[in-house]
Amino acid sequence: MASENQTNDQRQASSGHHRSKAYDDARSGFDRLRMEEKAAFLLESILNTVADGLKDVSAQVSDALRHGCSSSDPDNDAASEEEVHMGEEHEGEAGDEHGEHV
Repeated sequence: MASENQTNDQRQASSGHHRSKAYDDARSGFDRLRMEEKAAFLLESILNTVADGLKDVSAQVSDALRHGCSSSDPDNDAASEEEVHMGEEHEGEAGDEHGEHV
């Protein structure tokens, strides 16, 4: 255990800043894992971090596109909305080959 604390102290000293207690606890727990568990933990952490990053980026891109489209041509947005509503109204009027509504 003394060597484990020493490695945590060395990590803190080399990082140049102090970590939170939660970080230190997680780091200590990681150090106690078997090699296979460490590998699985790292892989899961990487995949979760990438997934979270992709969600953030896609939300930002979506917001930028929405903002860009709405500010570029207000008349075009109104026409597009009108077309969507007209398409929805005509959907219920479609019939099969015998003239019956589907």
